[in-house]
Amino acid sequence: MHREIEGRGENVEDLLKKLLELSSIEASLHFKLATKLDEARTEVIRLSGLLSMCGLKEKNLNRYRAIVEEMINKYVMEIKHNNS
Repeated sequence: MHREIEGRGENVEDLLKKLLELSSIEASLHFKLATKLDEARTEVIRLSGLLSMCGLKEKNLNRYRAIVEEMINKYVMEIKHNNS
């Protein structure tokens, strides 16, 4: 079947192929984004653990706690809420 879209000079099969290619690219990008968010979550948890370990030795880490808490809210808690 070789149907053209009226007045456009494009056939339906070519458009469906383009749509399939773009859908594949979209799925790939979605997977990459999910992987990067998972990596960010892991690193924030690791950073939080390191900050806690340093807190046992040094008490002057309050300025970093706020930054790490913000990162936890963004990369750990937000992802957790979106997945449930």
